[in-house]
Order: sequence, then C-alpha cells, then structure tokens
Amino acid sequence: MLPITRTMKNLNDFDWKKTGWLPEYVFMYLTAKVNRIVTILLVGCMVFAGQNLAAQCSIVCKGSVTVALDINGMAMITPTMLLQNTPTGCSGNFTLTITDNAGNQYGDILDGSAIGIELMATLTHSNGNSCTTDITVIDNMNPILNCPQLYIYCNISSSPSVIGFPGISDNVTPFNDLSIAYSDIFTDLDCGTMAGDSTVTAQIDRTWTVEDESGNSATCTQTIWLLRATLNQVVFPPNFNGFDAPPLECGVDNPYDLNLTGYPTINNYPLTGASDCELVTAFTDQEYPICGGQKKIVRTWFVNDICTNQTRTASQIIRVNDTQAPTITCPQNVSFNTYANSCVAQVYLPAATATD
Repeated sequence: MLPITRTMKNLNDFDWKKTGWLPEYVFMYLTAKVNRIVTILLVGCMVFAGQNLAAQCSIVCKGSVTVALDINGMAMITPTMLLQNTPTGCSGNFTLTITDNAGNQYGDILDGSAIGIELMATLTHSNGNSCTTDITVIDNMNPILNCPQLYIYCNISSSPSVIGFPGISDNVTPFNDLSIAYSDIFTDLDCGTMAGDSTVTAQIDRTWTVEDESGNSATCTQTIWLLRATLNQVVFPPNFNGFDAPPLECGVDNPYDLNLTGYPTINNYPLTGASDCELVTAFTDQEYPICGGQKKIVRTWFVNDICTNQTRTASQIIRVNDTQAPTITCPQNVSFNTYANSCVAQVYLPAATATD
C-alpha cells in the first residue's frame, strides 16, 4: 500500500474520529512556525473507523469446474479448487455445500454416482460472503488390464468361461457392467516346440479390449500355450459290462453315442478330433448277439501320436441288456349276440398289441 499524506493548517482542527483516519504503524508531523502546516505521513494499512473488517474479505468463485475421479473412483472438492484466486484479508473457515438440481446434498467427496448430474457448489466464508460454482464430474481413467500368459491342456476349451479372464478392474464401472471383448490368432506349432520348459503344440494370441461406461478403454494381448500330451497320459473309457460300469439298456441307451459311452481322456478331458494334442483317435466296432435280443459290442480304440508315429490301442466292451418285458395293450371289451334259434354265435375277437 502506498503512503498516504494528509496536510492541514491547524493540528487542533484534526479530529481522528471525525476524519476516520487512524495510523496503523508510524506517523510523523512537522510544524511550521508561520502557518502551522502539519504533514502527517501514514505508513501501513489505513482503515476507516467503524468499518466492518468483513468487507475486505471478498471471494470470487470460478464459473464452473470439471473434476476427474481418481484411481479409487473418488474426488475431494476443496475451496482452493473453486476460488478464482486466493483471497486476501480473510481469516476464518469456509463452508462448502454441494447440491443437485433437485436439492439433494452431497458431501465434499464425490464418486461415480455423480457422473452426469448437474451439481452446484456454494462456498461460504465465516463472515457470510459466498459464491457458487457449477461442478461436472467425469471419469477419464482407462480400465486396468493384466494379461499374464497361460499354459493349458491341449484338449480343453480355451474359452474364457473355462480358463478364466485376465485381471480386469476399473475405478468406477463394476466388472459386470464393463464391455469385454477378445479376438484370437491361432498358430499351430511344429512338433517339439518349446515355450519355457514346456513342450507345446499350439499358441493362441488373445487380444482383449475392455471399455467402461464412460467410454474409456484399454487393450492387452495374452499368450496362451497349449501343452503337448503323450500316449502314456491317455486314459481309455470304461467297459459297460457290469463290472467297470453298468450295462446299457436296450431301447433306452444308445451304445453308439460317444457322449454316453465315453472318449479316451487326458487329465479327465476328452481327447476328440477337435483337440490340438498331436494325438489322433479312431475306433472300430464289432457286434456279438446274445440270447434274447441282447448284444455285446467290442469297441477297439486307436490313439496315434503324429509326432512319433506310435500308437496305443485298447478294447472297450459295451454290453446291451434287455431287462424290460414287452408291453401289451389289450383291446376294448366286446359283446356278441347268439343266433336266434341256438345258443351259439360266430365272433371275431380283436387282436392285442405289444411293444418291446
């Protein structure tokens, strides 16, 4: 503040209360012999007597602010964020009130539920002065993806519902509300290919894309290795002979349904033609009739290793029993009249029907 100078002819005429000038720090005066001119130099902050100190603490808020949520999906609103500049001459505290158009109040910590809602913050100083700011809450953080490489059995589905999803998280959007998509590039590998310390048969490069409800997205590529299996790991399906498994029932069970009678397996997963284990399966059936319409099927399985050209074989016995009696349907009751002159009649009885 610049020095303020007052000049008057008579010191006695100077009324401090009437003029309203009070020295804050230092003043000095000079008295001339002739005209008694008094020069008063006031250095420091001058205030009018009786004026309220609160008038000096004026606050001006920004018209609007955009607030981005942090990694935890939160944002704390502070007076500094709302004020255009730091006010001078202010002491005391500010009170912050945040409301929406419906009058609902919010705390000074906002989260994802405030996205898309028109909010107004009212900042009030302890002296009563206040100002307002419109607040827009946004989420501009991308989802977080962690795509570690995986090693899976060569004969299981590579669907995420089977082998799992990568690590996916977002600061605001719940997992079930994220838009998750992926695309695969499959590469068949030569026999003996190694990935780390493991022999593998194929490689899947899976590119994941995740987008949250605010349109933020992230991508990553996950490498999935298919582990090679050996003939020694193959387990052949059981016999349906009454010892390993119960016999099948004629007319109820289909002995040619492999989903019923079983495939060779590795690690309890079927080894089918769709597998990528470098092992090929095939079988042949021979039927042997048994009395009463029952039969026995001898199924010979072959599993060939296309890398070593070695083959394992095994026989599976499937017995089909007939333990259910035929079902007979009788005709409806009938009545006949005799001849007029005798007690005899010629009748035609309907035949019964039977199924087996």
